[in-house]
Amino acid sequence: MFRFSLLLLFLFIVSPHAGAQETKTIKIDELRKDYQDTVYPKLLDLYWKNSRLSTQNVEHIDFYLKVKECDIVKQYYDDDFEWKKIREAMADHIKAYRKSLPDKFKFVQPLELGEYNFERVGFVIKPDYIYTNIKRMRVSGNSAKDFEECLKLYPVKDYYEMVKVAPYNATVSLSQPFNFEFLPVEEDVAKLYLDYLKEISVAPGSRPAYIVFYMTLQNYLRNDVNYNVDGSQTAEFKANIDFIEVYADRSLEYPLYTHVIEN
Repeated sequence: MFRFSLLLLFLFIVSPHAGAQETKTIKIDELRKDYQDTVYPKLLDLYWKNSRLSTQNVEHIDFYLKVKECDIVKQYYDDDFEWKKIREAMADHIKAYRKSLPDKFKFVQPLELGEYNFERVGFVIKPDYIYTNIKRMRVSGNSAKDFEECLKLYPVKDYYEMVKVAPYNATVSLSQPFNFEFLPVEEDVAKLYLDYLKEISVAPGSRPAYIVFYMTLQNYLRNDVNYNVDGSQTAEFKANIDFIEVYADRSLEYPLYTHVIEN
């Protein structure tokens, strides 16, 4: 199987600082390890961290368990005495670990690359995939259907109020605008990428790639009504993009580019 030569323990990352360029050697695994996918159970952890959910509210605790621990719910929910113990244990756990719950997330978006620019040393990004002065973006694509098993067996008293407090999806308001219209790639890596596309037989004229955003979600700001998402609500957070990566493949095995963003 084709392998990119960039699959190393270390990558050299160039990031602007004080008007100059500083080359940093960063162990990529150390950068990635703290970032969670923006799946709903992880967003629920963020809602606890930001105090959207309350350990004093048994409906919040029950909803959390129904989403995250369906097997436990099915086993114990009908036993009032055991369920009371589980609620209390979960409340104590959240209180103890609230500060350490995740606020760093990653999500993936598709790119389409154009022709290679030999003067600029990289690929042009096709117009429909360019990011220009982006200040706000949706960072998840969760569906209520993925978590409906226990919620159907043991319905929430006020489901719509619950998903208003803890929406299935999130958007971010960026601390600084994001721009990305050109993908720097050295010629030898570009050749490997084009060979890889031949190997996987993409459609003529297509040069797919995938951009991964690594973000720190900070303060909860507000809910936004969006009728294209489950629950018609998204939770909006203030956020920083910490770094980005671009990969040749959806499985994120073949990196093309990594860039740390100074905030």
